[in-house]
Amino acid sequence: MLLKRSRLLVILLLVAFTAATPLVALAQISGPFATVGANGANGYAGPGVGFWVVGRLRANAIVPVIGVNASKTFWQVETPFGKVWVAASAVRATGANNVPVVDPGVIGTVTAARAAVRNGPGTGAGQLSVLRRGQQFFIVGRLPDATWLEIRYEFGTGWISAVLTDSKAAAAAVPQTSSGPRATVNASFINVRSGPGLGFTSIGRLRGGDVVPIIGKNSDGSWLLVETRFGNGWVNIGVVTTADYFGNAPIVGEDSNKAGKASLAAITRTTVNLRKGPSVAFDSLGTIAGSTQLTILGQSADKGWWYVESPIGKGWVSKAVVSVTGDTSGVPVVP
Repeated sequence: MLLKRSRLLVILLLVAFTAATPLVALAQISGPFATVGANGANGYAGPGVGFWVVGRLRANAIVPVIGVNASKTFWQVETPFGKVWVAASAVRATGANNVPVVDPGVIGTVTAARAAVRNGPGTGAGQLSVLRRGQQFFIVGRLPDATWLEIRYEFGTGWISAVLTDSKAAAAAVPQTSSGPRATVNASFINVRSGPGLGFTSIGRLRGGDVVPIIGKNSDGSWLLVETRFGNGWVNIGVVTTADYFGNAPIVGEDSNKAGKASLAAITRTTVNLRKGPSVAFDSLGTIAGSTQLTILGQSADKGWWYVESPIGKGWVSKAVVSVTGDTSGVPVVP
């Protein structure tokens, strides 16, 4: 029984000694160090209490000091859980007057009540997380106009709208990591029009594979305003493939229904036959490539075929092989 009590006393003494022992023995530190105050100290990912906490230092722990931020409000220290920042008010620094000033990078702070972190630069991109007012992050990239910022935060990287932060001006110091929303032509050619609808005149043509910046959209997003070598114009979203777009272009121009309602768009889903009549029994006049815009002129009595004007002339295509934009309620039946 006496032996058991002796062992228990030794264990209790060891526990008490461990709890009171500094994190790093003072004799092992050759340079400046910081002693944690009686309340302990959080180790932050950056020099600010809005950053996420990497770990916590216990009271009286001693850690090497390796740097300071420009305002000298945070020390950068070495800990068992890596390099972190501790508030100068939470520790007592010794011999740290000449440590280097460390640039942590470009920092941003959320100013809105909440800000979604997304997987791309736009409100249509998927949401990864939510940051609250006062939370901080590192800015690692941006769109060309800095309206969206690529950030590093507690859970990795993502994108945040600059208007929800204090950081749009500061973002000029980071490189572009996206060229902004753009459209790639996925038809053999498309017309770029003076307005958002087929009723507007063509100002030029783009060839398959051409890539153009997206600078706007119409109210329902069916037409995109793009920047081309022959000026700004409109293309139908059905004949392009978008990248980094996410629906976040500003609404500009007239609605396509105002000027384009009289000429509807049928867009081929794949290569289709243009036929002499509204049935597969009629001869083919030729084939039309996928993603080609066709002007709807009429429809068959059974409502199964469109009479269209195409790059190879007028003829009939099955409604099953095309997508349609616009109001079809007034399309006449063609005998």
